[in-house]
Formats: sequence, structure tokens, C-alpha cells
Amino acid sequence: RLTIVPAAEVITMDERPSQALRGKPDSSMRVALQLLRDDKAQAVVSAGNTGALMALSRHVLKTLPGIDRPAMVAAIPTRRGYCQLLDLGANVDCSAEHLFQFAVMGS
Repeated sequence: RLTIVPAAEVITMDERPSQALRGKPDSSMRVALQLLRDDKAQAVVSAGNTGALMALSRHVLKTLPGIDRPAMVAAIPTRRGYCQLLDLGANVDCSAEHLFQFAVMGS
């Protein structure tokens, strides 16, 4: 089942994450994340501005206790099913602590 939900604004690929966060309260990304937060959606998929999606995710969804930043995940096919790969490049300067947090999220 699909439901179409209107959103009046679009975040372009060249917008800074701060612009998307502060200047687009009715963007399709923000609306999708709010639906996820409110249990009205089961997932959010985007082919848009990754930096904006990460900033909005952190703002709208928050993070788990002890987790500083979100990580993107992909299901990578293997011979026995799928492997979940976290942090696909959105975080360019990760500390050892951040890598540990990604491992916690992926376990």
C-alpha cells in the first residue's frame, strides 16, 4: 500500500544542509522523516541531497542514547542472504568512537 503525502518544498542537490534544515520546513525529505517518526511510514528512501537528509534525520528523528550521528545503511547481497553495511560515506571524518557507535548500530 502506498499513500501520497503532499510536500510543498524540494531540497535541491546543491543546497547546503543548513539551508535545508532552517529554510525548508515543508520539504519532501522533512515530511517523509516526520511520517517515519510518527509511525506513519516504515522507511524513508531518498535519491536526493545526502547531506540534507543526514542533517534532517538527526534533527527530526534524533539519535539513540550514546550515538552521536546517524549512519546510512545498505543491504549488500551475499551467498547466504544479505550483509548490512553501515556508514556509506556521509560521515567523512569519523573518530574511533564513531566507528564503534556504527558497529553498535549494526549489531
